[in-house]
Amino acid sequence: MKTLPLNKNLSHTTSPFPSDLRAWLPERDLLMEVYAAVVKISPQGLPKVFNEIPTPMLSTLLIYAYATGVFGSKDIEDGIRSNATLKYISSGHSPTWETIRQFRKLQSSSILKGLEELLIALCSRNVSDMECYAFSSMGRLVGRMDSAMARWDAASRVQSALQADSAQMDF
Repeated sequence: MKTLPLNKNLSHTTSPFPSDLRAWLPERDLLMEVYAAVVKISPQGLPKVFNEIPTPMLSTLLIYAYATGVFGSKDIEDGIRSNATLKYISSGHSPTWETIRQFRKLQSSSILKGLEELLIALCSRNVSDMECYAFSSMGRLVGRMDSAMARWDAASRVQSALQADSAQMDF
């Protein structure tokens, strides 16, 4: 059984997940898992485009960014120009930080669900050689990762995005 490296970043409290999920799997695999999560959460009735940008692309962009520890809308906008994967996801579109922030505000429940689906998938993929365990902040084993812990971590990531955007608005 392969033991995954645990998150030692106390700002992410007791989550078994690292702030950047690329610590657990290659970037390409993470991107494929994000795509799968976006397909699962594609809500009925969601507009196909948002400010002339495809909604699935924005969902993928935000879920991937949050999964890799990039939370601020301005940081995501900058990342589209400097990060090959974010540029690939944006597929020629250049959403502004305002569009990214507005989309997050309006679709936070879908983004939260997508992150939750992603985190659950990471712990259920290749279960025979990959286990996710949760530890308390004191390092004590709490138990096997479950959907409630995935939900908590997903909510923590969306909250980090809210905080990052609020801090960026102050400057």
